[in-house]
Amino acid sequence: MDQSALEQIKQYQQEVEEHHRAATYEIWAYYHEPEVSKYESSPHDQQFKQAAAYIDMAITKVGAPGDEWKDRDVSIDWLSRRDWSRHMAADLFYGVALELIVSAVHLKLDPRDYLTYMSIEGGKTPYINDSEEILKGDLRRDISEDHVDEIEGTLKLVRKKRNNLAHLGHHYQGSPNYSILFVTVAGYLIDRYADTTVIPELETMADYLDQLEQDKSDSEIYPELSVDFRPVSSD
Repeated sequence: MDQSALEQIKQYQQEVEEHHRAATYEIWAYYHEPEVSKYESSPHDQQFKQAAAYIDMAITKVGAPGDEWKDRDVSIDWLSRRDWSRHMAADLFYGVALELIVSAVHLKLDPRDYLTYMSIEGGKTPYINDSEEILKGDLRRDISEDHVDEIEGTLKLVRKKRNNLAHLGHHYQGSPNYSILFVTVAGYLIDRYADTTVIPELETMADYLDQLEQDKSDSEIYPELSVDFRPVSSD
């Protein structure tokens, strides 16, 4: 007897849940029994690379440099505005990427805590607020509280924009000021915490920030964060 559509959907749900449980073990094995792990690189580095790829997608494919930026307030016709729908999509990529980064930092710094939660919750990852506390605690070891506050504020901003776009989408405002914050914090955290040095998207991200700086008009003032991931120029 052929399965009904609902039965197929439930089967797919079960397959995904089983895959999540299996993935939890594979991740656990990398950190605790590396001799049986199937991973060639650390799970947290894989997340950093994935996040960098999302940022790259946002700045090169979705909201690429050279697009005309204009402050935009609430409007009911945004779906017909191709330019703005692209920038809205870029903000979704930024939001997902930065949450991946925060989650990866938690996994790297305290894999036992992270994986214990996953095991108990059937493959679900820890709450992002809990992971953010792990991140902030580590940042405070060597950067000032003001710098930590800047990073925390940027993470809250990108989450607010991502949540609005994912659940409503009407109250949207775009500005290069936002993307400067998101790309800078993402680049800084990846550069600080990734073990691998093979993340070519970091160079793309640095070029993007440099391009925005070059293209801004004399009247525009962009936020200057206290942290960065780009080499300091000698000239």
